[in-house]
Amino acid sequence: MNSLKNFIRVIKLNEEKKIKLYERLDWINACMTAVSSPTYDRVGGTTNVKPERIMLLLEKKDRCRRAIKKIENQKASLDLFVSKLTCKEQLVFTQVLWNGNRVSTVARGLKVSITRVYEIARIIDHKWSISLNT
Repeated sequence: MNSLKNFIRVIKLNEEKKIKLYERLDWINACMTAVSSPTYDRVGGTTNVKPERIMLLLEKKDRCRRAIKKIENQKASLDLFVSKLTCKEQLVFTQVLWNGNRVSTVARGLKVSITRVYEIARIIDHKWSISLNT
């Protein structure tokens, strides 16, 4: 993930994945409540409870939580990077890189030249590459 554009693409895709992971986590929690406990009334009798079922569900729950945490950490690192940018850089980042607006529209809105918007975008990309090395 060297490029800022690639990282933004990953963050946007991860937002969709995160929704699916939360739905899966809800499903796992529902399955965990549906697992019946063993009955101890009949000594030596067979039960239809699979002891490994709860362990499998716990492992799936743990994997979902780790994936959600990883996604949230990536988003937090991007938010921290954006918070360190200047006001104009934040506007260019949000409008051009994040929202994908046309450079000419952004330049008109900021009342600067198109070349200046490209320069600001290059500065943002340079700051991103520096932040990766630190």
